[in-house]
This record gives sequence, structure tokens and C-alpha cells, in this order.
Amino acid sequence: MKLKEYLIQNLQYCYSRLCERRSENPFNDIIINQNDIDTLKNLEQAEYNLMEEGLVHPTWFDFHKMMENYFISDTKEFLRKPIFRDAVSVTSLPFFSKMLRLYLKYINNWYSKYSLKKLLYSSTVGKPYLVSCKYHTTFVRIQHLYQVGLYKFLSGIDLLNINGTIVDFGAGYGDMANLIYSNNSFKPTLILIDLPIMSFIQYSYLKTMHNGNIFLLSTLDNSVTDHAINIVPLHLISKITNKIDMFLATYSLTETNHKVVNFLQSSNVLESNRFFIAYQSKNIAFPDGPIIAGRLKSDLGLKLFTDGLENGNFLYR
Repeated sequence: MKLKEYLIQNLQYCYSRLCERRSENPFNDIIINQNDIDTLKNLEQAEYNLMEEGLVHPTWFDFHKMMENYFISDTKEFLRKPIFRDAVSVTSLPFFSKMLRLYLKYINNWYSKYSLKKLLYSSTVGKPYLVSCKYHTTFVRIQHLYQVGLYKFLSGIDLLNINGTIVDFGAGYGDMANLIYSNNSFKPTLILIDLPIMSFIQYSYLKTMHNGNIFLLSTLDNSVTDHAINIVPLHLISKITNKIDMFLATYSLTETNHKVVNFLQSSNVLESNRFFIAYQSKNIAFPDGPIIAGRLKSDLGLKLFTDGLENGNFLYR
């Protein structure tokens, strides 16, 4: 690590600790029991099977195995582990601070100060790094609210005021789902589709806040529950029979391959009237991303918007 990055990272750590001390809410702990461990073992095998079928990039499988090990060993502070910061927390410095200011500039124009206090407030589960004491928030939450606001700006559809079924493909650790479900009075049916190991992490994280309204589909015997958060590993998408009202994929679907797109098209999850897909112009690890984006644009009849920010490419309808 370069000296500049090291110093900035330590500065961020100190700033986050300062925000935590001002927080009135205690940190929540994720509790993993033996049933959870047994479920995880089954999901590990399912992800390996998906890799054998060509539906998981080998890089993601190895990456997820490392994430799983770090997660199980320290659920209390898992979001501070470098592997999680790089993969799902987006605290990549020095890119970080510039994007933070730009996102805040836009969302301050779209939302009132009163609304921002509520919408930006981030859960303390997993001890994510806080980047604003004023809002008690993380970079991920700021980015997600920017995306929600941008989609409303482009389409007129407010994801925080939509009823029906919303699919979030490649849902990270679950923050977008938490933002929508916590702030939408309709309590829409949320379906999070991801690779099996990530599905387990999402379930473990979200159940600390939405216990009783969150369900992990781990076998073919399970089904989607309406007006709740449903975690659906990729190999079980045949269990999704709901009419899909909204499909989200922010920096995820374009990090897969054409086999995954074919697999989704064989189900009903892409039969939505509304889409919001964010993707990077260039990613060395996933060079087919722009090609997949072009295919989705053509196949689904989507519009393209580029916001001028780094990696700010969006397909929508």
C-alpha cells in the first residue's frame, strides 16, 4: 500500500470512530448458529456447482470463499475487512473522496435536509466505515441513494414509493434492499438474487434489522413471501413466479457472463417493465461488461444515460 493511501485510510478510520462515538445507537451483532453453518455448507456446494456449469466466474468463487472465511471469523466488524471494502463497500481511495462530494451534491438537490437525515442513516451492523457524522452514513448508502434519485430523475419512478415486486440482482451485502424496504411504506416484495455465498451474507446482515420479514430460500421447497425481503440464490431462481415490477442491477450483471444472462432470460426475472442497470465502461477483471450491457440494451429495449462521473453508465426503462 502506498504511503498516501495508508495515511488516508487511517484518517478515515479515525473519522469513522469519531462518528461512532456520537451515535446514540449501539452496534448490532450478527449471530451465526449451527443451523446457519449447515445452510452455508449447502450453499457453498451450490456455488461450486454453478461454477462448474459456467455460471460463476472462477475469480468470484475464490473471492467469495475468502469473504466467507472473514465473515464467519468476525461478523461484528466484517465490513471493515479489506476484502469486503474492496468488493461491496466501495471505499476505494483516492477515487473515494471525489465521488463522495459529487454524489452529495446531487442528492442535496433531489431531497430535503429532513429526508436526507432519515434516508442516509446507515445501520451499524458489521461496523461499516462512516464517512459523514452529520448523516451517520457510509459511502455505499450515499451511492445507493444517488442511484435511487437518479432513476427517479430519469424515469419519474420513485423506488421509495413503489408497490409490487422488485428484483435486486447482485445485491452486495444488502444495503440497497435495506434502504428501499426501510423507507417504503408499501413494504414491496423484495427479491435479492446473488451467488449462494453472498446470499448467506445478505441474509445474516439483513435479519438483524428485519427479522420476521426476511426469508432465505435455500431449497426448492421454499417460495417467495410477499411484502418481505426474499434472498434467492442464483440456482433457485425457478422459485420466482411473481410478476416483476422492477429489475435493479447496479455494477453486478455486467460482471457476469453471457451464460448468466441466458440463465436469467430462461426465467421470468427479466420480464419487467422497469429496469435500472449500472455498469462500468471498463473493468479489467470483467472485459465483457460493456458487451453484455450492449446486449441488454438491445434485448430489453433500454435507454442509455451517462452522468459524466466515473463509471456512471446507466441503462433504464
